[in-house]
Amino acid sequence: MIEFLIEVRENLLFIYLAIFFIGLLGIAFFSDSKPKNNTLFGIAFIVFMVFMIIGLNMIISTSLRNEIIEKSEFALKNDSKILINGKEEKNLNNKELLTDLSNVNSFYFNNHSHPETKYLVSIISKNDTLNIQLERDFNNAEKYWVFLPKYNYEMELDIMKTETLNNIKGID
Repeated sequence: MIEFLIEVRENLLFIYLAIFFIGLLGIAFFSDSKPKNNTLFGIAFIVFMVFMIIGLNMIISTSLRNEIIEKSEFALKNDSKILINGKEEKNLNNKELLTDLSNVNSFYFNNHSHPETKYLVSIISKNDTLNIQLERDFNNAEKYWVFLPKYNYEMELDIMKTETLNNIKGID
């Protein structure tokens, strides 16, 4: 379902343009109303489109966040293997990292920063593998931007706070 929603989001502009032109044709051919009503209809349509885009992004982000939380909690309960950048790190506290991942939040910090060092975290359990890309914040070494490369979702998902990756070299 997440793949479908992301695909819809990618094609949303074309869907809205088609609906917009159909609406314009409908107004032009079937409406005897005043231009003021047409303007109100146009404004209402634009507001509707904005709320649809925001709502769709919220649904996608929530679904992806829930997937990370569920799989992290499952990995905590079962003996799962964690690879950082394709290698098993000896000085990594797996339990702490999984706990931090299961507490990922949706609040963006607005300090005009950007991600810097990348880490590909692979959580390998008996049933599934979850790849998460964490990117350390430029200004705050304890904060990481969370991405899910599996879905090719271009927006950052969330921010997590952890200290477990501080001594591990990332992908520059």
